[in-house]
Amino acid sequence: TTRGQDLMWRRRAGWFVASHLRGKTTAKTPVVLDLCSGTGLTALEIGRVLQDWYGYNFSFSIVGLDYNPEMLAIAKSRTDSFAKGRMTFLRGNAMDMRCFSPHTFDFTTQVFGIGGVSDPLDVFREVLRTLKPGGVYFLIDIHHPIPTQPGEWSVFLWWLRSSLFEAIT
Repeated sequence: TTRGQDLMWRRRAGWFVASHLRGKTTAKTPVVLDLCSGTGLTALEIGRVLQDWYGYNFSFSIVGLDYNPEMLAIAKSRTDSFAKGRMTFLRGNAMDMRCFSPHTFDFTTQVFGIGGVSDPLDVFREVLRTLKPGGVYFLIDIHHPIPTQPGEWSVFLWWLRSSLFEAIT
């Protein structure tokens, strides 16, 4: 469904975290929560980007949270040697993250996960509760084109989206 763009969007999550760390002199290890982590592709990509930007000795911690134990087993098996000890994959519910104390994470990412959640507002409340003051939430998702939504037109089986289309529909 993403026509191969999912890797770029996952990588953008890593760039987002890395760019927000740039120029900050902190002795603390940044802690990232990857919600709806699934098979761990986004968490691993964030780790790879942080390693590329800051080097192999850069200290970071990524927690991947997902409800599906089978997907988490795949995520744990994918953990690269550089990520061992820096990544943890836990089973949990994104709508109820009482397993985490308030103000635990510097960053929260959620790539392609919000569409599978029954109550997204509960997720947003939990993200706000668990982010540190000044923490940042990165959310990206896709949807099927909605023909009745202003701004989306089908042209020769391609869906085009533009603010100009929104203005005239």
